[in-house]
Amino acid sequence: MKRRSIIMPLNAIVLAAGSSRRFNGIKQLANVNGNSLLNHTISQVNCPNINQVYVTLGAHSCRVMSQLPSHVSPIFSQNWELGMGHSLADSVNELSQASQRLLVCLADQISVPTTHYQRLTALSLQYPDTIIASSVNQRACVPAIFPKQFFSPLAQLKGDQGAKELLNKHTDNVMLIECPQANQDIDTIEDLYQYHQRN
Repeated sequence: MKRRSIIMPLNAIVLAAGSSRRFNGIKQLANVNGNSLLNHTISQVNCPNINQVYVTLGAHSCRVMSQLPSHVSPIFSQNWELGMGHSLADSVNELSQASQRLLVCLADQISVPTTHYQRLTALSLQYPDTIIASSVNQRACVPAIFPKQFFSPLAQLKGDQGAKELLNKHTDNVMLIECPQANQDIDTIEDLYQYHQRN
């Protein structure tokens, strides 16, 4: 892959639109070390190479938005009930004109450390035309950074289809950074309990 030194604007999307039926509560506002789950993730994502952090809202949007930090910009997905693919597509459509690259991550990936986001963004600065993705056992996943040429297929995602299929389709243009924590999302109260036990 050809290395380039051109610095292009990078914005981040934190997907937080789901209704979290398995969690039995508003997962975005669950307590994580004295902070809300969503704001904990935002604090991990927010690093110097990111121009702006956006949060995609859907279920419980009014309550969740009222708790967002002032430096974060909300995006409202009109189609969040149709699945994460639609929420991501809505977000990309809204940000495509203002972005050259997009970091995509999930609100419930609370174990992914800031150092990993820093590594992703630093590598993306060196290779701005390449997808920079996390990996678990050499399998690509989000958090991942997508250059502008991939915005169109991202904007066509539907249902529960996330970015993983796109990552698998373009393996020849993906660089991976191993991150076991990317596999530790929070789906249930028990998952959150186990996170607190580990930390």
